[in-house]
Amino acid sequence: LCQHLVQNLNGLIERSQAGKLLDTFSNHGIILKRESPPESIISPTIIDYSIPYQSYLDYFFAIKASEEISKSQSKALPDLLKNRDDWNVFILTATSLLNDHNILIGEKGYWTKDFEKREIERLKLEALCNASDEVIKSYLPKLKETFQNSITDRNVILSKFVIPNLHRKELNLGVEIVHNTLIEFPDTYSR
Repeated sequence: LCQHLVQNLNGLIERSQAGKLLDTFSNHGIILKRESPPESIISPTIIDYSIPYQSYLDYFFAIKASEEISKSQSKALPDLLKNRDDWNVFILTATSLLNDHNILIGEKGYWTKDFEKREIERLKLEALCNASDEVIKSYLPKLKETFQNSITDRNVILSKFVIPNLHRKELNLGVEIVHNTLIEFPDTYSR
């Protein structure tokens, strides 16, 4: 591929520059790089490049599905997504529904017949992680309530929501969810 780049760019770049260019593109997700182990010890590693069109398709599916849900007010998973097995499109759709239409998956029956409870919770937390601070603030009481339910729920909220969002200084999640909830326990053993 490096040689093709050099030839197609009529010598504007050298082969080593073409390799660095491909590495930069793959490091930034513009192209996908896959390295296959060599067939023998002395053979070079085989490197394949491809275009990451799947994420763009997922994004377009998510936009179309969220618009369909918003317009129809259907609580079921749209037909457009029913045969998909990639979670990325579900996460993108859940995020789009929350950010653009104020619909959180699992609430008011959205997608509850299409996914197990654990999967719904995963989609909720993924969507909330990608939501604005204002949206998250409106869901903090529910998140605190879930955090208090059980050790399992506490660990899930902590690992899937609080820790990934600690960089959001305005939300102060460490204090709002973790500290304020744990301080309410009468002793260390209860926590």
